[in-house]
Amino acid sequence: MQPTNPSVLRPLAAQSVALGLGLAWVTLLAARTGLAPTPTPTAPCEFQLGRDSEPPSLIAPRRPSAPILVIRSFRRRKPPPIRLEFATPADLDAILGLIEEASRWLKGKGKDQWAEPWPSREQRDARVLKGLVNRKTLIVRQGDTAVATVTMANWHNPKVWVKGSCTANLTERAVYLHRLITARKYAGHRLGESLINSAERLARAKYGAQRTRIDVWTTNTDLHGYYQKLGFKPCGKCPDPSYPSGALFERPIVPRRSMPLPE
Repeated sequence: MQPTNPSVLRPLAAQSVALGLGLAWVTLLAARTGLAPTPTPTAPCEFQLGRDSEPPSLIAPRRPSAPILVIRSFRRRKPPPIRLEFATPADLDAILGLIEEASRWLKGKGKDQWAEPWPSREQRDARVLKGLVNRKTLIVRQGDTAVATVTMANWHNPKVWVKGSCTANLTERAVYLHRLITARKYAGHRLGESLINSAERLARAKYGAQRTRIDVWTTNTDLHGYYQKLGFKPCGKCPDPSYPSGALFERPIVPRRSMPLPE
């Protein structure tokens, strides 16, 4: 056999290497892109009677479809602003509703405050209505919802604030607060404190009030602690043991932060 000329083999070898590298690159690219051909079965497959579909080995495997992620954008509605107003007689049911809610909540805590209207339901409701008619009751609203309330007075009840039984200087101008209530849903937002501050600003601007005074339910010692945290000091007791709100408290009026005042 005649030996092959090496100069002839070199180009053929280079072409083979290039062809091999090209096939390897194509195979790698096909594998990465998912275009690699489906391998043919190594063993012959026979069709079986009663089957309408092809044998599984001849069917290219299906790729699981990627889940479709649907993102929906929900824009939260901005809650209505909270505003402070003078209540009107049309708010009677709303104020009474706040009182009843507070009564149920206090009963659940084992407190007897407002368990029964004092001295009767008719007289209690008449006092509430009088404060509305005389434009003495403040109400906090969020939208159409009554959130909190307090009633102001520029005079003291002579049967409750009695000289000798209380240490307060009753000649000083003061604002007397009644029925400070916050709806339970809005508790913890310091609305009660803000209402007191607003009442003080109004009283100081209108008639030069120097003190804020409040008579507190005698047996509700938790409420006593609440007012003391706000700077109120005990200043005596009502001499009438039958009067339920016999614990008396006062504090000086100083500029404090409050809600925008109603006109």
